[in-house]
Amino acid sequence: MRFRPPDEAKALRKRNAATVYAGGLIIAAFVSIPIVNLTTPLFAMAFMVHVHKRLNGTRLVAQKR
Repeated sequence: MRFRPPDEAKALRKRNAATVYAGGLIIAAFVSIPIVNLTTPLFAMAFMVHVHKRLNGTRLVAQKR
């Protein structure tokens, strides 16, 4: 391993860090997009049920019979 001047070493570290950061963002996008696509309809459905119950005057808690 050869000695690098401090300025060159710092520039090399910054470039390597940027590459690792960009790679992490790409991996995070590939992992998170399918999760968001799977869970969004569940949240939308829960919200629609909530709004429907509120508009119909039914309560969200279990009602006594």
